[in-house]
Amino acid sequence: MGEMANVTVTHEGGVNYSIEWNIDASVEAGNWGVFDAVQREHLVAGYLIDNVTSANFSLNGTSCSCVYWVNTTWGNDEQYTEFRVEFLGTSPHTPFAVITEWSGLYVRNVLTLQGEVFTAEENETFEARFSLCSSDSYFSGTCATMLDTIFNPMQNPVSVPMQWDWSGNEFSLSLSITDNKDIISDDIYYPYISIRGESLLTSHALSNMVIIDATKPTAKIIGPGEVNEQSGAVILDGSGSDDNMSAIYFSWVITEPSGAVRGPTNNESLGSFLYIVSNQAGVWQFTLSVTDYAGNRNTTTHNMTVTNVVPTAVMYIGGMPAANGTLHRLPEIENWTFSAEHSTDEGDDSEILNYRWLFDGEEVSTEVTYILPISAISGIHEMILQVSDDDGASDSISIEVVIFGSSADPLAESVESSAFSGMVDKFGIISIALGIIILVLASV
Repeated sequence: MGEMANVTVTHEGGVNYSIEWNIDASVEAGNWGVFDAVQREHLVAGYLIDNVTSANFSLNGTSCSCVYWVNTTWGNDEQYTEFRVEFLGTSPHTPFAVITEWSGLYVRNVLTLQGEVFTAEENETFEARFSLCSSDSYFSGTCATMLDTIFNPMQNPVSVPMQWDWSGNEFSLSLSITDNKDIISDDIYYPYISIRGESLLTSHALSNMVIIDATKPTAKIIGPGEVNEQSGAVILDGSGSDDNMSAIYFSWVITEPSGAVRGPTNNESLGSFLYIVSNQAGVWQFTLSVTDYAGNRNTTTHNMTVTNVVPTAVMYIGGMPAANGTLHRLPEIENWTFSAEHSTDEGDDSEILNYRWLFDGEEVSTEVTYILPISAISGIHEMILQVSDDDGASDSISIEVVIFGSSADPLAESVESSAFSGMVDKFGIISIALGIIILVLASV
């Protein structure tokens, strides 16, 4: 025992004993007990309480290879476990091992154990064996039967290369799972250290349960191979990934068509699922890595092609739409405003459309709007709007414009009436498409 919990044991006659402890003032909480290491049962146990400093207990038989243990928590929340070994009652006493450290719950490469063997006599010799019992053998009782015969020279156990290192009675043991996959499969196991002394009495020390998992989990993504920019949110499903021994952690990496590599946002990732808004044309790559509790990892990728949606060119003159292939008879005013602001596209392209205005084949503007002065019109002219996105897809509208009633107006003679001229003065623009006359408000 260390300085935190000083324990003394007093014999009261026969198999009855009393235990007393003196706990350091820095200890805030803890528990204690007396454990029969051979019978593998607690003889007495309890919590550390300020006004209780002793307890009585009796042996289960005439002798005990006993371990006194104390778990304490200090004021800084640090926790400690201490133990002391006492051989009580009549001789001979059974030697035993105390396992002090082990690999942890999940093991994938090397199983390790550390501990110490205790004997009643200082120089007593002993034999040591290691056993790895599967969960089936542990619960069916065949493990206990095997342990009872482990020192039988007629027994022929499976030979597994193990590394024992001794320093006095202290030992460390390592077993390579990687090198023995043909013998040790993934399963739940119960490791034992068996000790037999000179008196041929045997004990078996059980380590904590370990889960041996040397197999990578499966990584699987289900998702579309091709969508377009109008598809909205796309679901990538990694829930088909699995592990044979534990749950798994999911980690996603997204490579965008631009080459940018990033992790998902909080809105895009929900464990095994990925929700992506397909707003960039090109090839997206999704990488899913799954890791089990033992640290085994596997990775898979899924490519998704997002096809570009061609933008839609929309032209307005003076606030009213102009259809492709129409002739527009403009009132004689200072200028007219042509607008492409109602042109549309999908995804990221909708924010970065490119505009090009052509007047009689010559580029006159690359802005979303263009103001055409009356001085530029001397006859029938062609006005073309070209709208393109950042992927190079484009759409266009072509119309013809002429000054209403001018010598170049092909319908000037047929519609020169005071009533019709009054409509032009009131409404502004006349569009002619497929023989239909449309009145359009002009901008002034």
